[in-house]
Amino acid sequence: MGRSTAPLHGGDLRRAAALYGPREFIDFSANINLLGPPPQVWQVLTENLQDVVHYPDPHLEGLKADLASFLKVDPSCILPGNGGAELIYLLPRLEGVRQVRIPIPTFSEYAEAAKASKVPIRYCLDLDHLQQGDMLFLCNPNNPTGKLRSKDQILQLAQQAEERGAWLVVDEAFIDFTPEGRKASVAPQVQDFERLIVLYSLTKLFAIPGLRLGCLVASPALIAASRQLQPPWSVNCLAELAGRAALGDESFRERTRKATAEEREFLYQGLLAQKGLRPYPSAANFIFVAIADPNWTGTTLTDALGRRGILVRNCANFQGLESDRHIRVAVRTRQENERLLRELADLLGGTR
Repeated sequence: MGRSTAPLHGGDLRRAAALYGPREFIDFSANINLLGPPPQVWQVLTENLQDVVHYPDPHLEGLKADLASFLKVDPSCILPGNGGAELIYLLPRLEGVRQVRIPIPTFSEYAEAAKASKVPIRYCLDLDHLQQGDMLFLCNPNNPTGKLRSKDQILQLAQQAEERGAWLVVDEAFIDFTPEGRKASVAPQVQDFERLIVLYSLTKLFAIPGLRLGCLVASPALIAASRQLQPPWSVNCLAELAGRAALGDESFRERTRKATAEEREFLYQGLLAQKGLRPYPSAANFIFVAIADPNWTGTTLTDALGRRGILVRNCANFQGLESDRHIRVAVRTRQENERLLRELADLLGGTR
């Protein structure tokens, strides 16, 4: 049997090793902070490994208080969870949800969550005409395109949802990497809109995808309803400790924004110079790239790079991108970005 080269989800190093052989990969397929975790995360984990012999805190009051302070809301507006994915799967199960609306292309788990709850899905390119019972998922900045909608645009949609009995779910997993940082977030406005829900993931900013930690931010009533759908002990003890240690480090967030901005511009210009590639401007810590060279597809380019020890995200399994003409690359360190650009130039025949 031949090897499967079906699109990989980001960060699947085990499958990459099965496809290309065990080696040290440079992983541009997962959109994780190029700085890695804050130093205090490593410290708190090594100092508290013995806590795994105890059940985690079922109430998480300390974590909720820290998240509330970070996100500028009341603790009653916070529901911690086992990463953003767990919380996404809770939302279509809320009472009254008749249809999930998803602008495309975007993160696939919104649709998977709706399917799991047997809620009809409407894929759309526009955001108008919300109806009663709709739940609109909006990733901001969007994955995989990196497009950031303004705070005013988001709040106008929130007002529309409020007036029409719909829900607006804003996934801010990558908001901290944008030039505006937390100023672009609408999390504080959940206290003004009963039907505005914000998803926040600590995975990306603090580079802890293996620990799984995120939260819902919404009205106290909606948080209470969501909690009823959540299994107990969703957040493990080490994830709680790591999250609390990381949230207080404002200087780390500033360093992240600065490093991401510098490397994003370097990588964008480098991709722009490649023959046969058209990168899109991005506000996030990744860049969406169209493949203009007719001799390559997302699948073949992803595979060729994988054979060279470099993983990128083939976007062919994103709804609306089935043409297999797009990839997504994370913003990484200068040395790693230079390596990617060299390999692309070698494969594509040089730069313009």
